[in-house]
Amino acid sequence: MTVLYRLITGILATSVATSIWAEELDDRLAQAEARLAALEAQSMSSEKFRFNGFITLGMERTNTIEGIVVDPALGPVAGQPISYRGSNSENWNLREYSRAGFRIETDINERTGAVIQILASGQNDYDAELQWAYLSYNIKPELVWRAGRLVLPTYMHSQYTQASYAYPWIELPSQVYGTLPVNTMEGMDLTWQFSTGNVGHALNVTWGTADVPTEVGRYLVNNQAGMNLKSFFGNFTTRISYSVGETDLDLPDLTALGGPDLSPYSLDSSFGYFASVGGQYDNGSVLLISEVVQLGVNAPYGWFPTQTAAYLTAGYRMGRLMPHLTWSGVESDVNDRCASAPSAVACGSLVSQNVARSKSWTLGARYDLDAGIALKAEATSFYDFTGDKTANGTLFSGLPTSNDVVVFRLAVDAAF
Repeated sequence: MTVLYRLITGILATSVATSIWAEELDDRLAQAEARLAALEAQSMSSEKFRFNGFITLGMERTNTIEGIVVDPALGPVAGQPISYRGSNSENWNLREYSRAGFRIETDINERTGAVIQILASGQNDYDAELQWAYLSYNIKPELVWRAGRLVLPTYMHSQYTQASYAYPWIELPSQVYGTLPVNTMEGMDLTWQFSTGNVGHALNVTWGTADVPTEVGRYLVNNQAGMNLKSFFGNFTTRISYSVGETDLDLPDLTALGGPDLSPYSLDSSFGYFASVGGQYDNGSVLLISEVVQLGVNAPYGWFPTQTAAYLTAGYRMGRLMPHLTWSGVESDVNDRCASAPSAVACGSLVSQNVARSKSWTLGARYDLDAGIALKAEATSFYDFTGDKTANGTLFSGLPTSNDVVVFRLAVDAAF
């Protein structure tokens, strides 16, 4: 009986253990299936979203620059130290060109998509900002409509001004790309791709609003309407662009603080325009790029001078290395309409803050270390600050009094 009892007990124990093990196995299989389903869902989600981005680590410094700085109490004072965009000869500026961007694209349906791009730059203390956010709709394969926060397509390189891996320089030619210091707008655009014979074209029309921050204040451009045409033929690319808008800018009355009354010079839906013409030749070895731009605003008494700027770049690829040379310049059309203004001094002060005159040579080199990574170095020598006009206040903190002005830059660019 004892043996039989033990045998029965052992059989029952084994049966119970087997049942428990089977239940645990079922649970584990269920958990594995759940994890697999989650991974499959994640894979499907990854297929729906597309990610890419860029990173730039740049540094800059200058030689010792002296010039004329306007002191609020003493007026113009000569022999003062001057900086270039905050960079000086004492330390390397690691923030001016350091930035990172991340873009997410998704397809909502067969015709509709969405794009979001987030940018964090050293210029803004690396605070993340929503640079792009728009919906796109394919009316036809060759006709696309977009709406939201878009790139303001005023330059040849407007689509990737922040992704410097896409162009040879560390800094885009400052006299040209500093003429209209704005990258985005809120509005909509329509792009039509077509061809005429062997020449391909992309015709883009835009409408919206834009904020333009300057030394004087924030310009609000309403009803901004523009058109640009980009054409492709073999190794050649050309681009023409023209846009207009109603410009608003409120200027204060500073008489209570001992300053001038600037309110008569405020802009109230004043007409403004921006025009550009550019071209590029790239056969894989020789690279030639050039742009000419002009900005004009119908300001009271002409206190905003019309600015014309241009650059020409030549580069030659030798394997992974490409040295390049760039000439760039900006000139303002200053008139004498301030003589009839309510306060010629106040009008002249506004002119001096918006006038631009300088030229420069930039010698640089780009080395493609690996796919998606480039090392860059360049030096820019500025000259021709003298004459009847002052230097561009958006570039320098004062008016350099010599032509010995050099800016040095180093950078690492990556795109992924």
